[in-house]
Amino acid sequence: MEPRNIKLVIGYDGTGFSGWQRQKRGEKTIQGTIETCLNRMTCNEITLHGAGRTDAGVHAEGMVAHFHTTASITPSEFLQALNSMLPGAIRIFQADEVDRDFHSRFSARKKTYRYSIFTGSIQPPISASTLCMSKQISKSIE
Repeated sequence: MEPRNIKLVIGYDGTGFSGWQRQKRGEKTIQGTIETCLNRMTCNEITLHGAGRTDAGVHAEGMVAHFHTTASITPSEFLQALNSMLPGAIRIFQADEVDRDFHSRFSARKKTYRYSIFTGSIQPPISASTLCMSKQISKSIE
């Protein structure tokens, strides 16, 4: 069977992860966690290619990635099975079969980065993992 190309749209809370990219030291990463599930599903060694990389603790709302497989699993079955296997911090929003020449990094037309900085005096606890707190420090010299 000719390998198929499957595109995923992924969202994740990167708080407990060492970034997107699989690490040689065995650290927990987004790519490594998804690949482990894909390997179990397909009984093959799958390499997941992301549109980019994120650092440790960084979140994503629409990271695009793709992989090749000869498994007869449909995109909707990949979507459902991955979401049942992955930890709650990672979700697959969309899975589609795409042309063989699609590449999540090289076919990207646009990337959007959003930085959220809290400038108030007391940061709400609910936003502690999603906002950077910026303190304005003033010092007068007399």
